[in-house]
Amino acid sequence: MSDPVWKNRYKPPQASLWKGRQDSEIKERFFEKIIFSDLSKVSLEQSSAQTYGFVGFASDEGIKRNLGRKGAFKGPEAIRKALANFPLHHLEKASFIDVGDILCEDENLEEAQQALGEIVSDLLSKHIFPVVLGGGHEISWGMHQGIVAAQPNNPVAVINFDAHLDLRPLLKGVLGSSGTSFLQIAKSYEARGLEFEYVCLGLQQTGNTKSLLDVAHQQGSRVIFAEDFFAHGPQKSLELIREITHKKAAIHLTICMDVFAAAFAPGVSSPQVLGLFPWHVMLCLKELAHSGRVVGFDIAELSPPLDTQDMTAKLAASLVAHFLYEHFQQNDTTSLTP
Repeated sequence: MSDPVWKNRYKPPQASLWKGRQDSEIKERFFEKIIFSDLSKVSLEQSSAQTYGFVGFASDEGIKRNLGRKGAFKGPEAIRKALANFPLHHLEKASFIDVGDILCEDENLEEAQQALGEIVSDLLSKHIFPVVLGGGHEISWGMHQGIVAAQPNNPVAVINFDAHLDLRPLLKGVLGSSGTSFLQIAKSYEARGLEFEYVCLGLQQTGNTKSLLDVAHQQGSRVIFAEDFFAHGPQKSLELIREITHKKAAIHLTICMDVFAAAFAPGVSSPQVLGLFPWHVMLCLKELAHSGRVVGFDIAELSPPLDTQDMTAKLAASLVAHFLYEHFQQNDTTSLTP
């Protein structure tokens, strides 16, 4: 049997990224709670407590292929640095593992995505909830490969907060990019004769052509445009999320940072002047976390070289932290232990 692909693209976790203030002898911040697992030396162990595994996907290749502005390769490091000093609040009973990064330093994006899928599948098989930090939105195709490998007979819905549908045609008919992840996922389900449920929230009228909207319609995708959030608040999205979580056993959650207005998220390849406000999304994240249906979470398109005062990195880290606060409260079983 050949070695797993990830071994050739793996970078061990860096403890130097996790630093912060210490307010007491009690572990109250993420940097005090995180443990590190070098997968090139030690295999993951089965988790009995609620455990979250952070893995980075350092890649600009998908953005480059999509003719975007590069810089997302540095995203995983920036999110870790921003998250490190955040308070745990009621996450003291949770466990956190940083397992390092998968790197795409060449043009072989497909192999890097396969490598990411292998790590995600390993995390899930050990009952560790994967939190994948990007990197371009090509991250989601790699992430989804891992989710499906871990539960091949269970169709997984995707809920994507994004200014773009990311249903673009494959380049030369075969190559993916940061704009093709959900087309690739859809095609993989079609090849297996399975239905693919795709929801895109925060879509921009100016960021998607008629042909892309037609593809979404043909596939039965559900979309809510950014203007709906401003006209009605998040209510329509919350109703759709409840509908999906009631009928689907598993959900892959993904957030593209370009869904937010540039005032909040300047550090992205494609900044949006009419994007969402963070609290529009926070309420939806709470609903998703409480559903108990989310099996993995990735966050994409943070580009530190394009950021202003680490604003986008702090927002990305805040989204991760708030999701984990709510997810752990809903899924914590330690309080039931006598």
